[in-house]
Amino acid sequence: MRKKTITIILIMLFLLLLMTGCGGSPTGNETDETRGQEPGETVNRLDQLKSAYKNEGFDVGENKVIAFEMLYADKGMKFEIDGELIEIYEYDMSNLSDEANDIVEQAKSGSINFSGFNVPVKFKNGLMLVRYDEHSKGEEIVKVFENFK
Repeated sequence: MRKKTITIILIMLFLLLLMTGCGGSPTGNETDETRGQEPGETVNRLDQLKSAYKNEGFDVGENKVIAFEMLYADKGMKFEIDGELIEIYEYDMSNLSDEANDIVEQAKSGSINFSGFNVPVKFKNGLMLVRYDEHSKGEEIVKVFENFK
């Protein structure tokens, strides 16, 4: 029983490190509003979705650096909603690499396999919502995501 408890704790620590290890501070000329955008692009869908959360009355934090390339996404952002992190990734559905297509197909079924772990996700119109299942207001976060156009 003790070995089982230690194993569970180690797995949870690994997951915690995995999920937070890609965070950090912005560097260079990027700002919270321009990170992940194409040159000349003023507002992207990720910023619009983030605004949708603000408009629904959520306390929305600043963007944090995220390694969206690890999930073969074109863009991504990680930020807090009411003090708890969520992640959103954007895929260019007209220009998917084979790896990105694999992730998208998995996401459409409601979860992706990332580093051997089954991660619940929501996917709609090229956007993927991650970590909602860990959030205390997960259902409300999903509702805003699903209503976003």
